[in-house]
Amino acid sequence: MPQIIVYVHDKRVSLGVVLTIYRGALLKGKDKSEAGRKLRVTKPSVHALPVLTCSRVRVVHLTESAPLRYFACSHSPIELLTPQCFLGHVGNIDFANCETKLRVAITQVTKDQLDKLQCQPELLSAPATVAADGDGAHLESADVQLHSERRIYSAVDFTNSIQGSKNLEKFLLTVPKLWSDKGVPITDESGCIVLQGGKSLQWFHICKRAPEYFDIAYSGSAKNFGRFVVGQMSQVLPEGDFAAAKSRLYRLVGKIDGDFKKGIALLRMSNIAYRKPAPAKSRCGVPAGNDRDAGEAATDRLADDDRHADEGGNDRDADEVGTDQDACKQTKQTESPPVRGERVIVCL
Repeated sequence: MPQIIVYVHDKRVSLGVVLTIYRGALLKGKDKSEAGRKLRVTKPSVHALPVLTCSRVRVVHLTESAPLRYFACSHSPIELLTPQCFLGHVGNIDFANCETKLRVAITQVTKDQLDKLQCQPELLSAPATVAADGDGAHLESADVQLHSERRIYSAVDFTNSIQGSKNLEKFLLTVPKLWSDKGVPITDESGCIVLQGGKSLQWFHICKRAPEYFDIAYSGSAKNFGRFVVGQMSQVLPEGDFAAAKSRLYRLVGKIDGDFKKGIALLRMSNIAYRKPAPAKSRCGVPAGNDRDAGEAATDRLADDDRHADEGGNDRDADEVGTDQDACKQTKQTESPPVRGERVIVCL
């Protein structure tokens, strides 16, 4: 279906068909201020773009041929407009393509709104009102269109990164509104979603936990992580069978909440660490253990060494005694303290 827009050109309110949209890049000047921003690059876009990112739009003018009937052909004027010229676009139109013309039919409510804008130029500076008839045809507000925060997400927006997690949280925050717009609210007035069994969860908390859940649930290559997230999200949107989509949404929320609790439990278990005491050594280099006989034998050897040392002590110089004392002090500082419950042999 072609997109029919309402625009102002030379103080004339007209209808037109969008042919080409151009994406623009605004670069800052030398002063790095907003006033120095200039349009430097403009390229055609093959995808739909928000109005704020459009730099120029090629529009073919629709000529009125009969009441509520318009057409465009190869001789119709084509205009290159800026987004500031747009007032909105017309939804739910009737159109037909023939060999040489494009025929468009609008509703009487839309026609009345166009005439009202044309007769009262001061209304062009104010947001246009939303008019709807029994068939659902409406003229959308220019203010809503220009300042809309709606965004089209793709797999590249949900990479396994910090920015990807932020984009996932932003998208999930809009899911309750998508459901409520379809007449099927999934959260209550306090922002909670009630699962089967009566369990109530804050939707804001689910949005925060979701990136960690997808990180754990996905086991493929990193380059396909975004596609996995998009596939999961597309199954919980209000499209097709609402009952099945809502059931899938509740299952996903339950998995996110369950895996979050498992992660908390594992984190607590990882903080409980058991460390087996290493075998301690005595300050004289003799290993300490629970073997009583080995300890007594080592004590006897040390006693014999002390007795022989006393017998030959008179032959040592005072300098050697000082050297031994310094070595003993250094050994005391470098050795680790004994472990409680183990026998340690100390040489005095």
